[in-house]
Amino acid sequence: MQDLISSILSGGAYAWLAAALVMVMLEIAVPSNWLLWPGIAAFITSVILYFVPELPGTGAVVIFVILSILLLYLGRRYVKLARGKASDAPHLNARAARMVGRRGSALQDSQDGTSRVQIDGIEWPVRNVDGAVLKLGDVLEITAVEGNTLIAKTIQIH
Repeated sequence: MQDLISSILSGGAYAWLAAALVMVMLEIAVPSNWLLWPGIAAFITSVILYFVPELPGTGAVVIFVILSILLLYLGRRYVKLARGKASDAPHLNARAARMVGRRGSALQDSQDGTSRVQIDGIEWPVRNVDGAVLKLGDVLEITAVEGNTLIAKTIQIH
């Protein structure tokens, strides 16, 4: 391990570039969002060493450490903000939640307070919002979802 560190310190810009490539490749292979920022810091350190080759190895390490900490802080903060943004498809993987506002007909009289409704060719368990009995053919509008059960209100079609 000490040989690796001393070779990186004595290797200059190309050794730091190799370290950056290794870290970025590991980040690509195993996405963790932790190795990307030190990889970028190692790349910046290699660019600095390319233009200032007389910079001592300890100076390069100090630059790398400072850049890594700064990029980790800023990068993690940026990623947190990006994840907090509202999605343009918030119910993409929540099929039942996408049923809210849709209409369908009851497929059977309610038993134990629940019936079945078919929407887009898929049958769903359904319960009336006010607990009223559902009859075969009642037109239902889905108002909410509880687990996999749709909550609906009976609507009158004129």
